[in-house]
Amino acid sequence: MRTILKKIGFLAVVSLLFLVIASINPGTAKAYAWTQVNADGFGDASNATLVSLTNFGNYIYATSGNVAGVKVFRSSDGTSWSQVGSSGFGDVNNVEGVSIVFNNALYIFTQNVVTGLEIWKSTDGENYLQIGTDGLGDSANELAVGCVVFQDYLYFGTSNSATGTEVYRMNSGDSPVQVNTAGFGDANNIETWSMDVFSGYLYAGTSKVATGAEIWRSSNGTDWAQVNTDGFDDANNLRISTMFHLGNYVYAGTLNAATGAEIWRSSNGTDWAQVNTDGFGDADNYWAGDTTAIINNIIFVGIRNNTSGAALYTSINGTDWTQEGSAGFGDANNFGAYAATFDGYVYFGFSNNTTGAEIWRSESLAELSFLTTSLPNGIVGSFYNNGIGISSGTYPYSFSVSGNLPPGLSISSDGVISGTPTTNGLYSFIISVSDAGNPTQIASRGFTILILSSLPAAGIDSNWIYISVLMVLSLLSTYASVRLIYKKV
Repeated sequence: MRTILKKIGFLAVVSLLFLVIASINPGTAKAYAWTQVNADGFGDASNATLVSLTNFGNYIYATSGNVAGVKVFRSSDGTSWSQVGSSGFGDVNNVEGVSIVFNNALYIFTQNVVTGLEIWKSTDGENYLQIGTDGLGDSANELAVGCVVFQDYLYFGTSNSATGTEVYRMNSGDSPVQVNTAGFGDANNIETWSMDVFSGYLYAGTSKVATGAEIWRSSNGTDWAQVNTDGFDDANNLRISTMFHLGNYVYAGTLNAATGAEIWRSSNGTDWAQVNTDGFGDADNYWAGDTTAIINNIIFVGIRNNTSGAALYTSINGTDWTQEGSAGFGDANNFGAYAATFDGYVYFGFSNNTTGAEIWRSESLAELSFLTTSLPNGIVGSFYNNGIGISSGTYPYSFSVSGNLPPGLSISSDGVISGTPTTNGLYSFIISVSDAGNPTQIASRGFTILILSSLPAAGIDSNWIYISVLMVLSLLSTYASVRLIYKKV
């Protein structure tokens, strides 16, 4: 009997351990609590579609499609929303709008059902000026969806069912210039629906109904090569609806109304592998949302579903996916899905043709911040090496310095301050770090480094006292500048 009890106890322990280990899935993100943060349709059910969410300045912006003209709403706290600018920018035929930030300005690309694509620019988020001509001189250029910044240019692609999609770029001069042949040489490529930048290349995903969507890439923004098979060998993959990157992979999500949306990824941009089951196991999950958020190494991708309601899926390794919340967050009429981040939260937007667009917000997430709060002293002529510790955010990080590092020292791209100091004194500077999330998180903090001419001798040394006093005075004078800033660009 005792032997049997021992065996039962052993099996119980093993089973418990198995359950604990099984529950620790490195690819599964935690489940978040979600709260709706706008009134349905911003108080008007005709504000039915939510096309994009964008951070600009100290606001999050939402563009809402409306048959009476697209509307732009913004919020400084994520819960109180107000319209900015006029509906449709003064033209009811501007029914949809997609937004992006470039060179300290907010650009909104509208779909004008009569005269073609229009581009509107604002430097304050309230007043807008049209850039370029309607349809860029061709009324068949109806819409721009894919847009991204690459090598100091703003790139965007058009929807053109006549001659094929066109890709344009512009710099601060705001003069769009076409940089591809129409349709990438095939008029069946009718849209450039998604774009991304990964490992020195610009990627463009198309819509193509004949043989399946294509992915094209360029190292200079003007010379293009296709890097996938049409539709990933499935003609039902009609559109590359989203592209994004995390870590060592670039990802492409498809629209597939037959078997459900697919997520593909590649480490080199040419060899692709599917990393989800079709439709995440539901063929009605047919469209990977246009905008994908990445925060703290977590992918948030929305999936359109016109039957049970749109779904939000998360992953931290790109292969294991978890659904956040219920379908449509409890409303089957929520069919579209767009994810973004702002001020430490993830925002998830739905289109809804019944009661109007909805925006939901996650619980607060950890922010990009500094673990390192001070830096050690250095000595002239002695090698100095010290890393900057960072918490949260999405790796890899990028570091920069404003102010004066001690002569002889520099900061590396991975945040290590090193070198051999050449001049004694007290040096104050600010280190800024940005992450690889979407959108990017930025944090800044002030630091000082004291460089001694030599190690102080035993006892009281007048030179040491002088430097100590100097250090105290400098710290007092720079106290106001020592800060931790978190924002999104």
